[in-house]
Amino acid sequence: NRRTTVELGHVKDTDRIQRRLAQVQDRQHRQQVSSRLGVLFAILLFQVLVAWTYVEYVSPLYGYMGFVSRSVSLPHVAVSIAIGSIPVIWLPLRPNTPSQLLLWVLQILVVCSSCALGPLLPHRGVWETIGWALWNVACMAAVSLVLVLPTMNLTSLHMSAKTGRRVFYGSFLFVFGFLFTKFGWPNPDIALSTAQFRRLEFRVSLEGGGMIAGYLVVWLQTLFAPMAIMSGLCRRRPVFALVGCTAVLWVYMLQGTRTSLIVIPLGLVFWLALSRGASALVYVWGAIALLALSLGTYVATNSLMVLNLVAKRIFVVPGALGAIYFDFFAGGEPALYRDSFGSILSESPYPMEIPSMIGATYLGSAETNANVNVFADAFAQLWLAGLLLPVVLALVFWLLDSVTKRLHIPAVVGSLSLLSLALVNTGSTNWLATSGMAVALGIYWLAGPGLFPVSVDEPNDRRGKAIPIRKTWPSMVDP
Repeated sequence: NRRTTVELGHVKDTDRIQRRLAQVQDRQHRQQVSSRLGVLFAILLFQVLVAWTYVEYVSPLYGYMGFVSRSVSLPHVAVSIAIGSIPVIWLPLRPNTPSQLLLWVLQILVVCSSCALGPLLPHRGVWETIGWALWNVACMAAVSLVLVLPTMNLTSLHMSAKTGRRVFYGSFLFVFGFLFTKFGWPNPDIALSTAQFRRLEFRVSLEGGGMIAGYLVVWLQTLFAPMAIMSGLCRRRPVFALVGCTAVLWVYMLQGTRTSLIVIPLGLVFWLALSRGASALVYVWGAIALLALSLGTYVATNSLMVLNLVAKRIFVVPGALGAIYFDFFAGGEPALYRDSFGSILSESPYPMEIPSMIGATYLGSAETNANVNVFADAFAQLWLAGLLLPVVLALVFWLLDSVTKRLHIPAVVGSLSLLSLALVNTGSTNWLATSGMAVALGIYWLAGPGLFPVSVDEPNDRRGKAIPIRKTWPSMVDP
């Protein structure tokens, strides 16, 4: 009888524990559903705001540049916006890796913009624009395959943290010194109004053998300078951060790329968001607030500068150019990379490079460098077979997570500020080569422990389960 009593008590305790676990799991499930519904509402609101901004402000002011609109069909726009919200179903609610943050950048700046603006441009019919919205969601699903891939602890080439740091800063100073020797100190002109003129002037200076210098200028802006800034902040070495800021200012004065000015504020925002564990809802509401602030500034001051740089350039251009590319290549031959490495196999059917062709056809000037986002570029290059390119992008994201797994993730994400925006303005191959993502992967792999060491008091939540290949990563803390 005594044994039976003990067994009954054990059964009751087990049942009590199981009920508590079920209650906890049920509470967590309800919280996740509630959080996802909140993100869904914010995404819908953001797309409505983007569409309204285009109809009320961008198209009336910049219609002469090709940003035209047609009469709005609310059911058509509503269906397209609803399609653009589908990825919220599977995207992580709290991004905590570089790839997860990049996925949300693509969702907010590419998918939402494309689905909100596709029905507004007068180039294709209802069903074709709905199909274009589905294309963007399908590309997003393909890139999201990175969420199911297990990250791996990749073995470095036995480069110590100190050696890797020295190699990086030595390369940084060498590239900066070489470019400074070639171009000198540019005119101290930092006005935004003359940025486009300086950019055209810089392109002319590269004609006739300046391709290598052109690559190095881009890498200095997108790779070396942001990494130096974030590494200096991470390691509390302000001198290196100051050198990185100097390089950013030098590049801006040289070629007038206005996006270079955002590397510091955007990098700090990414750092703060990752270190605080910000939810996806914070990123979406941040985008809404930024867009609303630019509109409010224009209404209050009647100045086009903020409207052009924020509302138009960041939130409208990716989707509008995507719809334009879709219209052009849905009725013509795919590019097949024949304006670059594909020319080895056959000549391009178009008389000029694709961005210039789009500029001349739709935007009124061949000098307009109409580069487009990764999803639209995939369609332009390969038509429907271009869906393979987002799969390749997912593998690149997977490598990025693997080589940065044991690094200081907020600093790493901060150093990706310009590379994340490059996804919105260039194709996959250009992102890897010209923008320098392939080089960035090598830097994170070889010199990452010295640039972005994990502090001893940082939690290990982000390390998770990994599949070691040969041995663990070298020590992250310098001896």
